[in-house]
Amino acid sequence: MHENNPTNHERGPRDNSPEKDEAHCYWRSRYGDSPEADAAFDECFLGAYASGADWARSAIDEAGVLETIGAKVGTLLSGYIKFDAAQFAADRWNAGDITMISNPAGGVWVFATDHDLETRS
Repeated sequence: MHENNPTNHERGPRDNSPEKDEAHCYWRSRYGDSPEADAAFDECFLGAYASGADWARSAIDEAGVLETIGAKVGTLLSGYIKFDAAQFAADRWNAGDITMISNPAGGVWVFATDHDLETRS
């Protein structure tokens, strides 16, 4: 279900998929349809995922974290290193770094919460 893997240099999905369109409709219902709100959506929308854990795995994969760890510790130890994607997503949610909104079609939309529209809604 994951739509796109944004890189550190380009946040947000790069295409106009149905998942992005639906998420954008949700965003507009919450923050309005001003150019400022649309710009914030483009900056904050991280994608549509099956779950928060799916988002976390994608973010870690995109950053190459597990490969870097594997390269540092070697194949003997790398099989013992596990990433708790569900806990990472929960921690990011609890810290206020991301917002996960239930997608009516299934899964979640994930948004970065580094915008200031929340204080104006």
